[in-house]
Amino acid sequence: ENAGLKLELIHKIILRSLFLLYLEDRGATGIAFYSSIKLSAKSYFDILDDKDATYKLFEQLNDYFNGNIFTLDSDENASIKPEHLQIIKRCFIYGNDGTPQEILFQDWRLFNFGIIQIELLSEIYENFLFRMDPKLKKISGTYYTPPSLVEFILNEKLPIGRCYNNYNIKILDPSCGSGIFLVESFKRLVKRYENKHNKKLSDFNVLKELLVNNIFGIEIHPQAIKVAAFSLYLALVDYLDPKTLWQKEQHRLPYLINDPNDLTLKRQGNNLFRKDAIKENIAPSDFDLIIGNPPFGTKNLPEAIKKYCAQYDFAKEMVLPFLHKATTLAPQGEIALIFNTKILTNTGTKYQHFRRWLFNDCYVEKV
Repeated sequence: ENAGLKLELIHKIILRSLFLLYLEDRGATGIAFYSSIKLSAKSYFDILDDKDATYKLFEQLNDYFNGNIFTLDSDENASIKPEHLQIIKRCFIYGNDGTPQEILFQDWRLFNFGIIQIELLSEIYENFLFRMDPKLKKISGTYYTPPSLVEFILNEKLPIGRCYNNYNIKILDPSCGSGIFLVESFKRLVKRYENKHNKKLSDFNVLKELLVNNIFGIEIHPQAIKVAAFSLYLALVDYLDPKTLWQKEQHRLPYLINDPNDLTLKRQGNNLFRKDAIKENIAPSDFDLIIGNPPFGTKNLPEAIKKYCAQYDFAKEMVLPFLHKATTLAPQGEIALIFNTKILTNTGTKYQHFRRWLFNDCYVEKV
């Protein structure tokens, strides 16, 4: 930022770098991937030393990922200077740009995504996002969901023991954030497919069909939904054999994001909807399972939340419309959502109205 870049652009380049390094460390780029862009280049860091090669790579990835992730602004190339890319490179090698000049092991990475699970991308991203804009967390009511809690909930509603082989389950997270619930759900559906067919699943077309037919999310934040899309792409790529298969023309990754306001998308998908889940409707509305961690809070409530709560005479609490609307999205399905304790303990009249609906009009299996 001190070197003249806008925060939004810094954000984009760091996210691209994060994802590229993840692909590289997981063995999904291959030997010729970088050398086809810059002669003798073996890694992303070799590419970053050359601005023209860097943007050639970004443009190629924008094509591979359908504009869902590596979107390029028309004036971006002109804003970036070679010294900016070197700051990015040092950030990923040393951890920050304030490291003393004398490094014991020059150019050694501090981490390797080959052993960092995809689910942790959500934490890395959300920590980064909230550090950039500390007010956003309070305004949005968003809280990071640790993988252990995701696993706990899915063990209840989407177990993967040998006896479970139903993989045709339509799953929705109505506030999916950067996609941690969706990634783990997809991996569990893959496991159920493998249980059913008694073999490892690595077929691109089957994996693609499993993803687009069963995994859905809604999210209002434009960057978060791109992270969710990329995390799901990574989850799919991780199963491929070879993992570089996604680079072939006949194995292009599916269109996932649906955002009519994003002109960088090549085509609208039907899985990840960038919408206000309370204000707007999405189709389809016959999900088998709704899971997630909706936003909490009573301050700075959006108008859509206030109106929804008033309509049903509920307390003005961010999470309540998500709990209520979930029943309209899965009238015959199951719902497993996280909410704050006071929903069940607050003695206020409007909280009592909500509980009356929850326990009288719904079947509550477990709290």
